[in-house]
Amino acid sequence: KFKEGHGWAHDWVEKWNSTSDSMSWEINCINPGKYIVELEYLCKQANVGSNLLCSIGNENKEAVIQKAFYSKIIPSPDRVPRKEAYEMSGWKHLKIGTYHIGKGKQIIKLKATKVQNDNVAEINLLRFTYIED
Repeated sequence: KFKEGHGWAHDWVEKWNSTSDSMSWEINCINPGKYIVELEYLCKQANVGSNLLCSIGNENKEAVIQKAFYSKIIPSPDRVPRKEAYEMSGWKHLKIGTYHIGKGKQIIKLKATKVQNDNVAEINLLRFTYIED
């Protein structure tokens, strides 16, 4: 589920506790080539060891969350508590791997293959860094 509930600005996925759950995105790649893919996450010590599988096209790469990291909510000057999720002071980065992403529509899927204790991690985003064509 999303922290705030709707997946709006500054929201992220939390309570990911099943290997049957996954998240996916459809993208339209206009600059095909090789990309480094990283995950931004929060993870409590009890959940270290969860495994993820990231699929882009025919490429599948696994990553293991090996480090706990949990930041703090950035204080807000709101006089009335807002409904939206508050921003966090930081996120841990996990390199998933290097992928060749072809031109056009692609499906990106992130799936848990092992849930350590009761939660994989809280997921903020996938970051794509272009490295070559």
